[in-house]
Amino acid sequence: MELALERGFHFDGWGECFDLDKWLELFRECGISPEFYANRRRSFDEVLPWDHIDYGVTKEFLINECKKAYSNQTTFNCREKCSNCGAAKWKGGVCVEKRKNMV
Repeated sequence: MELALERGFHFDGWGECFDLDKWLELFRECGISPEFYANRRRSFDEVLPWDHIDYGVTKEFLINECKKAYSNQTTFNCREKCSNCGAAKWKGGVCVEKRKNMV
């Protein structure tokens, strides 16, 4: 990122300012493989970039959801049935299923 700043990269989130070729050249110079971060399948025991964020949904639930997606299975919509994701426990949250019964 420091090298990108030194090279004058700016507003790269904007389509008209983004230059993929410049970024790929910068990655090559730094010995970084974008494919390693973007295109590989990750292990479930790997520390993931978002693991430090507490949003209530448990990692175990997300792992199970991923496995279900790979086997072409779906989970009930929260409005139909609680799937015990853990979000209802976050900061005293109320699950949609429980809220429905309270009305």
